[in-house]
Amino acid sequence: MTNGVILLLEQLTMANATTPSVRSPFHSTHTPPMTIRLYCDRIVKYSKCTPEAFVVGMMLLCKFTFFTQHPITIFNVHRMLIT
Repeated sequence: MTNGVILLLEQLTMANATTPSVRSPFHSTHTPPMTIRLYCDRIVKYSKCTPEAFVVGMMLLCKFTFFTQHPITIFNVHRMLIT
């Protein structure tokens, strides 16, 4: 289940790589050195996050991006995940 969320996030960041992005407090100034997969693995390891929580988190991220018009990009995906 977590792999599906990670794949979806990776595809979203690749799809939104060329679209101009609105800056927000979630945006990083540079691309984080850690991949989305490694970052999610660290979240699972240190926070004991369940796969179900990742699915619910993905649903909340989709709602957030829909209502705020802030796409998920490589510059904000890590901060959005931890939030």
